[in-house]
Amino acid sequence: MALLAGLLKLKIDAGITPLPVIDKVTVLTFIVAATIYYASLAVKNQDDDSDLAKLMQMISLLSGPLALVLEVVIIFPAFGWFGVMAWILFSVITVTKSYELIAGVLKRLYRSAVEELVHVFDKLKELFRNYVNAGQLTVNADEVKKEVPI
Repeated sequence: MALLAGLLKLKIDAGITPLPVIDKVTVLTFIVAATIYYASLAVKNQDDDSDLAKLMQMISLLSGPLALVLEVVIIFPAFGWFGVMAWILFSVITVTKSYELIAGVLKRLYRSAVEELVHVFDKLKELFRNYVNAGQLTVNADEVKKEVPI
């Protein structure tokens, strides 16, 4: 990021328009890729779940170089587009080589999420069952009081 800021300052000082209108999408994509990279690093460093850590590592290994390549696209478009093609090739190779690992990680994350949802719904069902049963007991007690003559 500091490299981008420094080189943009040099372009401005040289009188060159630093960001043509067509590069706004590239800049926005760079910001998104850098944000995803830093967010994945933050989650990876804080979480103890090995499956989520592996997934966050894969995301950071793909979004970090993408942010760097997009930075080069912004600064030197000719070199940058070559870098984009190299990043696409790299990401395709990485995803195809680690497809089974990614599928396994996502499957385990899905199963753990489903288990957590089942646990939450069981707790809710038990809570509502206790609430309904408590309501029926009070209704039955009222009916008993009405039937007993004083």
